[in-house]
Amino acid sequence: MFSIFLLVILNLFTLVLGDCPDGSTNWGALCFQGYIEKETWNKAEQLCSQYWNKGHLVSVTDAYKNSVLPYVFDTAVVDYWIGAKFSSGKWTWSDSNDFTYENWARGQPNNTMGDCAVQRYSDSEWLSHPCSQKKQYICEFPSLNVTRTTTPPNICGTLTSLPALHTQ
Repeated sequence: MFSIFLLVILNLFTLVLGDCPDGSTNWGALCFQGYIEKETWNKAEQLCSQYWNKGHLVSVTDAYKNSVLPYVFDTAVVDYWIGAKFSSGKWTWSDSNDFTYENWARGQPNNTMGDCAVQRYSDSEWLSHPCSQKKQYICEFPSLNVTRTTTPPNICGTLTSLPALHTQ
């Protein structure tokens, strides 16, 4: 009886965690894929939705997610596009998530500098940049039933899981 219970629990655990394609990073019900090719914000968003079913530039919705994103890259990068964009007088996420968490660097956002956001690799703080600049980027997409719609370009990172959150 215990074996059946354990088998059911393990299957539920696997279902909750989901699967991600090789080379991408699994984080609960999401997958992250970092790209070292530099693209404009609009092109990066377009490529995320083209490569992955329900894919977008990553939405940073809490502090923990913000802190683990640099681990998506297996090599240091300066900064990379996230899904934040200033539109109609407010910051929004490209996937329409509520913009309830922010981690702007001091003096940011500075909308005179740009209407799109990057996350700095070194400290995970955000900066506004011109959307026309070319940067590395991180795509986010659901981990269950992931469907690749086209072959992505060279990818960066082989990390298959992120560090667990430890509470005391």
